[in-house]
Amino acid sequence: MNSLEKLIINIFTNELVWMGQVDNVKTLVHRTSWHEIPNSELKVSKTAQGIEELQTGRILIVNGQKDKALIIEDLSASLDDEDITFTCIPLKGMLNYRICHPTDANNFIQMKQADIMMKIPDGNLFTQTRDPDRKFWNNDRTINMFRIAGLKGYGNTLDFTVDWDTGYIGDTIVSLAKNSTLPLGWNVYITDDFKFFEMDVYEGQQKHINQIVIPPVVFSEEFGNIKNVSYEYSIKEWRNVIYMIWSSEGSDIKNATPVGNTAHGATVSFNRKELIYNSNKKVSGEVVSDGRSELNKRPHIENFNAEIVTTDNTMTTYKANWDVGDIVTVQSKEVLENKLVSIDVQITEIEETYDSGEYSINATFGAGRLTLIDLIKQHIEQRT
Repeated sequence: MNSLEKLIINIFTNELVWMGQVDNVKTLVHRTSWHEIPNSELKVSKTAQGIEELQTGRILIVNGQKDKALIIEDLSASLDDEDITFTCIPLKGMLNYRICHPTDANNFIQMKQADIMMKIPDGNLFTQTRDPDRKFWNNDRTINMFRIAGLKGYGNTLDFTVDWDTGYIGDTIVSLAKNSTLPLGWNVYITDDFKFFEMDVYEGQQKHINQIVIPPVVFSEEFGNIKNVSYEYSIKEWRNVIYMIWSSEGSDIKNATPVGNTAHGATVSFNRKELIYNSNKKVSGEVVSDGRSELNKRPHIENFNAEIVTTDNTMTTYKANWDVGDIVTVQSKEVLENKLVSIDVQITEIEETYDSGEYSINATFGAGRLTLIDLIKQHIEQRT
């Protein structure tokens, strides 16, 4: 861990009215994900100044980072404990306060991922007039505090239908963001004038060694900029052929349409892994597109988890040279004996740990399982 200057947490209402700061923070595990909606955990002394303003529903800005604001979701305390523990979600988790309403966002045919990701909240929360109470109003009901940046055309081309089984807006956007080998990033941030919560969608920047446009970013034990490396490669969830079960409009006859890489041959039969999926689509072309979309959610899983070491010897300083969402090169000669593991992979998650004046940062490279937080929390508990 590195020494840390004072941790400053400002507290705001959901109308972005400042309510003060809190001091005497024992620990904060702050998780930032490129496409998921992770939890963060905050532990504060019961006697801390400003503790009374840490209420569920309040918004926290840590060290001035308006793009990484948190919402307090719950708190827990006991008579025997000197601290209160708060569980927080990122600001983009506010989109799970609303469902995808089929009337407000229905069919999206052959549209880019980012376009669908942005049009769903636009139709539900911004442009729709059917049920204005679904909007994120200020207290006077004069301003919708939620807005959306300009529509983007990133990602794969998909068909997507909103129905009553679609679920929460945030979870839907997560599933859409993951529908490619390099997930799209998305976020809800506080605007510079502190008047709005704005959503945007992003593509990752290519910063690996196999491109020449941007100075490359390489993480390696040899460079001394990572440690405590773990590595995973799995085909457990991978599928490349899907049987789509569907019926034409007005027909009860079930069709079984195979989609994917169906031709492998006897000598490579292990390269075919199948899946069955019930589709609500009624047209063959839409069924096939739906199938490809489902297969995109089940790729090979390859990822590194590693603690980032800040060093001036390499161009790997967080925020200066790289950020969550970038595609970088990660290499290790130590994680597997006698084998160099080298992959160009997306940084999908950042975990920043503030603990008793010390700071560390961990990164997940690739489609991580998002379980390292439990290890960090366990380590903190052992130290207290």
